[in-house]
Amino acid sequence: MKLVILHLSDIHIKSAADPILNKHNEISRTLYQHINDSSHLVIVITGDIAHSGQSQQYAEAILFLEKIKKEVTDERDIKVDFVTCPGNHDCDFTPNPTRDIILKSLGNEDLSTIDSSVFENCTSHQASYFSFKDHTDQKIIEEDRLWWTQEIEIGNEKIIFESINLSWSSRLREQQGKLSFPFASYEAKAQRAADYRIALMHHPLNWLDQPSYRQLRSHLRSTSSFIFTGHEHNGNAANYDDIESGHTILIEGGALQEKTLKNSTFGVMTICLNSKKSSYQQYEYCKNQESYLPKTIKNFISPTLHPKELTFSESHIEKIQDCGAQFRHHNIANLKLSDIYVYPNLKDQSDQSSKPKTIPSKDLLDIEKFSQGIVISGEDNSGRTSLLNTLTNEYYDQGYLPIIIYGKDIKKNSESNLKAQLERAIFRQYKNDNAVSIFDQKSREKKILLIDNFNESKLKSDRAINESLSFFLTRFKKIIITVDDIFEVNQLTSIETNDTTEELDHFKIEQFGYRKRTELIQKWYSAGQMDHESDAEVIGKCNIAEKLMDTVMDKSLISPNPIFLLTFLQSIETGNSNQLIDSALGHYYKYLLTQSFLDAGIGPEKLSQEEDYAMHLAFFFYTKSSFVINREEFENFNDEFSRKWQKSNFEKKEQIFIKSKVLKKQNDEYEFRYSHNYYYLLGKYLSENILDDEVKKIIKNCIEHLYVRKNANTILFLAHHSSSDNILFMMKSATDKVFNESSVADFSESCSAAHELIKHAPELKYRKTSPQETQLNISERRDIAEENNPSQNMEIHEEKEPQHIDLSDKLTILFKTVEILSQIVKSNPTKFERLKKVEIIKSIFSAPLRALQSFYDFLESHPKTLLNAINRELSSRSENLPEETINKVSRLAVANIIQGVSSSFIIKIAQTINSESLMPDIPDAIKNNENIAFELIDLAISLDNHKQLNRGKISAVYKKSKSNIVAKKILDIIIMHRLYMFKTSERDMQWLQSELKYDINQQHSIGYTKANKLTRIS
Repeated sequence: MKLVILHLSDIHIKSAADPILNKHNEISRTLYQHINDSSHLVIVITGDIAHSGQSQQYAEAILFLEKIKKEVTDERDIKVDFVTCPGNHDCDFTPNPTRDIILKSLGNEDLSTIDSSVFENCTSHQASYFSFKDHTDQKIIEEDRLWWTQEIEIGNEKIIFESINLSWSSRLREQQGKLSFPFASYEAKAQRAADYRIALMHHPLNWLDQPSYRQLRSHLRSTSSFIFTGHEHNGNAANYDDIESGHTILIEGGALQEKTLKNSTFGVMTICLNSKKSSYQQYEYCKNQESYLPKTIKNFISPTLHPKELTFSESHIEKIQDCGAQFRHHNIANLKLSDIYVYPNLKDQSDQSSKPKTIPSKDLLDIEKFSQGIVISGEDNSGRTSLLNTLTNEYYDQGYLPIIIYGKDIKKNSESNLKAQLERAIFRQYKNDNAVSIFDQKSREKKILLIDNFNESKLKSDRAINESLSFFLTRFKKIIITVDDIFEVNQLTSIETNDTTEELDHFKIEQFGYRKRTELIQKWYSAGQMDHESDAEVIGKCNIAEKLMDTVMDKSLISPNPIFLLTFLQSIETGNSNQLIDSALGHYYKYLLTQSFLDAGIGPEKLSQEEDYAMHLAFFFYTKSSFVINREEFENFNDEFSRKWQKSNFEKKEQIFIKSKVLKKQNDEYEFRYSHNYYYLLGKYLSENILDDEVKKIIKNCIEHLYVRKNANTILFLAHHSSSDNILFMMKSATDKVFNESSVADFSESCSAAHELIKHAPELKYRKTSPQETQLNISERRDIAEENNPSQNMEIHEEKEPQHIDLSDKLTILFKTVEILSQIVKSNPTKFERLKKVEIIKSIFSAPLRALQSFYDFLESHPKTLLNAINRELSSRSENLPEETINKVSRLAVANIIQGVSSSFIIKIAQTINSESLMPDIPDAIKNNENIAFELIDLAISLDNHKQLNRGKISAVYKKSKSNIVAKKILDIIIMHRLYMFKTSERDMQWLQSELKYDINQQHSIGYTKANKLTRIS
């Protein structure tokens, strides 16, 4: 059995001349494929049916909807019902003083005590809508003006639709967070039994005031399978899952009609009542084809409302929602795993190809796809336990009975022992008095076993492992096992049972790539959004975190697993946030090292002496020119440290450093487990001994060869510790030497070839998208680029003679010197005189501009080289293309390259130097400099945040660049970068469009809402 829902929203019918009224057939045709095997279609309309609540507008709406219904029933014999709710455009805002006085008088009144006649009066402006509703909503079993219920039965399944009128208190000029709702009067609504409960309302919940928002959100999420909304014209489908309030799917409808059919969208929800699977397909109008084309599809496991015989105990809920004692969010009193969890990707270990298949771990929710046994391996801190806890919650919501047992508790493989282990787990995890008995009587098909850290089991022989897993396989539909990355997984590739040999699927948890990092950042900040924080501020925080994480999470230094990423995000949110944002992030690295020692049981009073020992040990590694030392070398170091600094027992020290995971040991060889600890400690040693001649030589050599990864890391971490003038000016000198054969680019006649070539670049157009989606897309492209070109991340280990340093080395030196130099001044804003800081800023501005001028000089000397190279490539790939077309495409490609390279240098400089602490000094660095490149950098800095646009600064640069095509093309990129990366007010967008003539597709949408706190379906 299948239910199909056509979801329409925000139709805004104004008159019979509206273009949407002629598109009923185009909408109907999209339904044909969905209703083939369905007996029931429900047309759900989430408000703004009319433009201004006039009766004639609803007459047109009825004709329009009846045409859709007729065309569908002519195609197939199917039942069609309508479910609607009103929006703010369904209100007739003709002046009504009585209603205005009543709304004003309600103020902070307890709405549950208000007489129903008051609500009757307040909904008088919706009279025409209610006449329309009486025609459409025909299955009503209970109603008043604020909430009405319809019931539909399909086979044995009962589906309840709840229509909620949040527009009863709407005003002509709607303000977010100002609507209210008398929830207490409707709290009993969840008592009516149903298999599915579907709620619909026009406004998303974040348009309610805080008391109404909290109450209604909690109620709907705990009682509804699906929630349909509209209003924001931003179509989306999202999955909310909370172990306390349950599993809910949120559907936000796009606008079917604004003023035209441009971006006209609607959705089709298909719910398979047997398999409990559902999907939501978005359609968007294509003018060229005069039809609605599928845009995106989201797949779900449908939440159902069947009461459960077995329910999780409170202690078990607390355990599987635990984020770990080390994680706190200062905006969330009780941080839960589901608040911040992001599913990792899994690599198929059975795929022996050069590019093994990767799947989202969320695919495990569709458990039927997999073998009866699944093994998931992963390194320490990769999130194995969190994945199992999350799956447990999800399987429970799907109607399964999941049980978690722990490898450390599996000590014997006897049947009695294993059975007792299961019974103890059932007793602890389910709160019913007779839980074990109920569980035993349930079908094996309903049971899923999850074994966490099986590698900690006392069972070591293949026979014992096989017998224990065979026991579990005969009792559970599926078993999922996690092990660490050094466990011999071949012991688990197949399990022999009494009847057959079960092959087990084997996956390995992958480290978080760029997209997963972005998802985690967005979940962290959206989960903690405060009532007083604007959406733009939250997006701004996400943007800052992205940049900081890019700086910190160098894969050669820190493994990008969830533990380190969350620790970093927590560091930003705690007292060190300003230091992290404006510094070289040394505080974060120190926190990681300190936490390692504390976790190993080192008391706070002994932390400094352990860190000092580790610091000297790191320098000892450096002097050996090796990342690995043997036991004899380690003992010799300990003897020397004991002689010179403090008596130290080698065995105890070895134990502490292994237990704290500062070092790792293999075959009597030692190395630092995490590179960030090694470089942090090495930088500290160099900083504390900076006047030593040997240290001076080391620093000088590293600065001269920054293209070597270890040298760059050494100086970067030295900058975390040192505010020495000597280091500052050594770095400034190195920065000033890079590309010093070229002048500073000013986009004048010295780059005439660039002017000629860049003019073919097309005018840029802004098309609506949320900043979050933009960042996710950027991160995904970075993942793809890294996967397709792994050589770009290869480290350079050997130092070269000056004559052998190539362009790639020079660019690495350039950006490393600029990055380190900016980190030094940002982390120590009060330790350097302002005149010194201004000179540093000038150097940071000038060095990349010299590199850019070097590029322009190449174009000047070889104006056709790049064009001819692209011509040849196109000709070899597309032999049948006319020469004129090839030339045109080549010119466009070259123009885009020049525009991209030029703007990326400017934006890179801006992001590198951007810091609140340096804002007073940047104008002095630009003052008396007529180079428009400096002004473009200054503008890019001012736009690299969520604040309102500085129109005066934009206008000034716009006027200067109008006669300079290179500068103008760079300005265009800077403006578009701001629009795509941050939430920009509609007023600022209108100004850019009207005053500066930028092509901006404006829509009345909110790119970021509290609804985005839900987990996006990927």
